[in-house]
Amino acid sequence: KKSSNAAGSCALTYDGAGRGLEGNLGKSTWTPAFPAPTYTSAGVLTTASAGRSCGTSGEVAESRYIGVDSDGADRFITPSSNKITLPQTYGTLTGDTLVAFTVAACYCPDSGGCDAHTEYTQQIGRVFFFVTRVCVTSACTLDFVGVVRKVPFALRVDCPPGACGAADNSRVKLVTLAVANNLPKWDAGNGCRSAVHVSTIGPAGNCESATNCSFSGGARQDYKFFTGDNSGAVAAVGSFTWLGDIADVAYAADRYDLRHKSAAGDVDVCFCESDCSSAESWFKV
Repeated sequence: KKSSNAAGSCALTYDGAGRGLEGNLGKSTWTPAFPAPTYTSAGVLTTASAGRSCGTSGEVAESRYIGVDSDGADRFITPSSNKITLPQTYGTLTGDTLVAFTVAACYCPDSGGCDAHTEYTQQIGRVFFFVTRVCVTSACTLDFVGVVRKVPFALRVDCPPGACGAADNSRVKLVTLAVANNLPKWDAGNGCRSAVHVSTIGPAGNCESATNCSFSGGARQDYKFFTGDNSGAVAAVGSFTWLGDIADVAYAADRYDLRHKSAAGDVDVCFCESDCSSAESWFKV
């Protein structure tokens, strides 16, 4: 919310076994955002997104959420170091523009100069953009970028079209802020693979290790809602709470005075949609 994703965090790789390019290096771009799917009130998918096709005449790369030429970002990207890195999202997104979305990644194989959207006819992947909201009610009608220490809160991770299944397999952990957490999910150096849930955010018991976490987000497909107690409701007991800390000591819930005397702090939110026992499934949202 009102913050861009980290530079370089949204990237595709074509390096590795069975992957790569032959011939002259072309360029890549992306489609407009996929149309929104429809869900029941319980978050069950009823109509899937129609998606987007690469190279469609009359279309251009998504510009409502992602920076493009007019903002100094290039919509026709030359791969570098076996990576295709998309521009950052705008740092002004809020309200109706703060939504999870999906785009298709498209490739032009050095044909015709790769200077028109219609020349990017080959789809090479999909790119999912998630949104994480801090909520203080189960309805999450108001969302925040932070909370006062000791105030119970929940996390809602909004799912882009096609990203989340109808199973209660997702997990979340709040971890120490680190640059490595910003690396793409496929990067072996991604910090979310090995980061552990911080001791200063309760309740205790979410994660026994970096890949063994228990607080689930439910089976909805439009979003995953994490309360910290698996109840689906934000309550004074059992919800996520940032316990005050002084000199790296976490204090008990009765230390209400720490609301006023503790310093501000930041954490990264690491998420996995499924197969959470595998380190490769975790990434920052």
